[in-house]
Amino acid sequence: MPASLLPEALLRPDGPIAATDRELAAVFAGWPLGHPDARLVQEYLTGRAAGVLDVSGRPAAGSGAEAATMGTDGNGTDGAGTDRTDGVDTPAPGSIVLDDASGALALVVALTGAGPVVAYADSIAAEESARRAVDAVEAVGSRIQRMASVQPTPGLRALAEASRSLPGPCRVILSAPKAVRVLDEYLEVLAPVAAEFVVVGRDKHMSRGLNAELAKFYDRVDVSPGRAKSRLLIASRPRSAASQGTASHAPVPGASDRIPAPRTAAVSTRVPGIPDIRVSAFGACFGGPTSDPGSELLLDAVRSHLGPAAPATDLPEADGSPPAAAEPVPTDADQPVAPRRILDLGCGNGWLLAALGALHPGAALTGVDVSRAAIASATVTCAAGTPDGNGSRARAADPHHSQPTCPRLLLQDATAPLPWGAGAEAVAAGMFDLVVLNPPFHDGTTIETGTARTLIHRAHELLAPGGRLVCVFNSHLRYRPIVDRVFGTSVQWARDRRFTVVSAAVPA
Repeated sequence: MPASLLPEALLRPDGPIAATDRELAAVFAGWPLGHPDARLVQEYLTGRAAGVLDVSGRPAAGSGAEAATMGTDGNGTDGAGTDRTDGVDTPAPGSIVLDDASGALALVVALTGAGPVVAYADSIAAEESARRAVDAVEAVGSRIQRMASVQPTPGLRALAEASRSLPGPCRVILSAPKAVRVLDEYLEVLAPVAAEFVVVGRDKHMSRGLNAELAKFYDRVDVSPGRAKSRLLIASRPRSAASQGTASHAPVPGASDRIPAPRTAAVSTRVPGIPDIRVSAFGACFGGPTSDPGSELLLDAVRSHLGPAAPATDLPEADGSPPAAAEPVPTDADQPVAPRRILDLGCGNGWLLAALGALHPGAALTGVDVSRAAIASATVTCAAGTPDGNGSRARAADPHHSQPTCPRLLLQDATAPLPWGAGAEAVAAGMFDLVVLNPPFHDGTTIETGTARTLIHRAHELLAPGGRLVCVFNSHLRYRPIVDRVFGTSVQWARDRRFTVVSAAVPA
């Protein structure tokens, strides 16, 4: 298998690849090592622009490059009978780059493509990494428009509006998602303006479900040759709007008919005292509209060890003035005290936060997540609550509670230093009696534990004197020694065949 999609002429030191390599190496040490997906996109776009590659990423008819990069069947197809004799299309006048974790894809597209670039990521941590990379290359920074809108959907309305600002049919490039549902939502929003929709990822993460989803919106789906265990799926020849998609979900009220609604389900739990909760989840929200088994174990441990809640006293006053400083929480093991200020550090779809609200109806609830889709999902979940509509917002009118109990939801990278935000709305050290944490151990499709370590440290900072962390994790990850180092000691509250729940307190 050739090491490149491109003929040797484009790979010479004075060629276009070498020129963009120099720009990229100034930002990413060792480029292209460590960036196989972005490298493949770089070669693909360069070859398309030079007229030597067709839409499938194979030699264009009459380009003279066929012998170097012909597919293994040698007959001008991708091995599955896909026709690729229609040559090289006119480059799209603009591009949209989705879920680029490092900025490498956005930079490659800006340096090798034509027209402006819109960059959007569901994770604001990924967006910040991409921003730093793009800003490091002055020549392209002004060509890349970055998205920031969150409401009322997970940034999809703002993305749709930005796509319409491009000067014509565009090319979309998406870093392969873990869930097909993510691709489905992007297609619903962007297929009407995208002449081509490209998904790039490692071979092991490119499921056939992605091909099938693209085929709902496009008449042609090509699979590029593989390079360094990465591959492209290229969808072209858009179908008419009437035949696109599956119409399997209704739009969000008030949104355009291209903005998909979240999936919703009534979720039951075996934890005593917790009613069924109507859970909603947009595509990029981890786990979908379900409860996580680890979070259920954590919730049951909280129920077993902590008593009923007293009314919250630290919400902002009616005139908007900041609340009084948090008081120490007693930690006498024989007299457990219910938390009054609860933080879900990584709230996801909001199920755990809503369940904690049902368990401790007098507590002030806060949820934080780095994902736009998660915060949008939690907003819908916490507003709906139980299937009969008895959500947390309804409890705000309960005469027994002098303060509203509607959860506060914050789009925030929780690994960032405190405080988060400013003024009366800021989240600062020592604000909470209870922090619950079900830390992630994947960054996209990569296993990593550094985020969990940082979140455990952040939880310690966020707790008031006497406050408590309750953390659940896959038992094989062995996070308890980290909790012990940060808090001094911890206690195992629950364990099953998959998960462990530990609790640790800040000294009063």
